[in-house]
Amino acid sequence: MTEIQLCCCNSGSSGIVTKIEGDSHSLTRLQELGLLAGQWVKVVRAGNPIIFDIADSRYCIRAHQLKGVSVHVVPDTPCLVGEN
Repeated sequence: MTEIQLCCCNSGSSGIVTKIEGDSHSLTRLQELGLLAGQWVKVVRAGNPIIFDIADSRYCIRAHQLKGVSVHVVPDTPCLVGEN
């Protein structure tokens, strides 16, 4: 599996959150949404804002707010924006 930032994933990418870094306000907000290490995440739409699913919920968040979120991407899914 490849580890990349969530904000760099293509639409359709899926993986497991490995790390969440940032200021305390941002960390608290993301954790309250359920974005935690070990959580499965799927990118529904890449870009800005990013739309992604966690468990049974869908979120829309600005890309810069997700720069500290790292994901182990499952190999069968698209990896990085611009890679083909």
